Amino acid sequence: MEGKAEAKGQRGKSEGERQIERLLRRCGLVYHYEPPLAVVDRGKVRLWHPDFFLPEYGIVIEYAGLNGEEYEAGLRHKEAVYQEMGIPAIFLRPESFRGYWPARLLGEIEEVERRRYEKLVRVLKSFRR
Repeated sequence: MEGKAEAKGQRGKSEGERQIERLLRRCGLVYHYEPPLAVVDRGKVRLWHPDFFLPEYGIVIEYAGLNGEEYEAGLRHKEAVYQEMGIPAIFLRPESFRGYWPARLLGEIEEVERRRYEKLVRVLKSFRR
């Protein structure tokens, strides 16, 4: 499912997901809600369904709205798998929505892009010498 700024109706299952979706639409960012994403998890290819995927940036946004040791362990595992796969992932929690959270989320997306650009510049410089 693809979302765009002009899309009608929200699909988020929780208030946190609906807030994220509203922001993505307001900014005109293309996103997919709970798309299938192949990852290698414990040596096996699995299909995960991250809350949001921004295809133009290759970034996953996950809303972590629950508590508990098992849930937290699952989040740490998920974060490690995304990192091993080279998939930038932003995790938001209920407390993430305090203050002017849209600027923080957009800043995190910008930071991912900045790091990618800097890496590309280093690679290009090594070939131009």
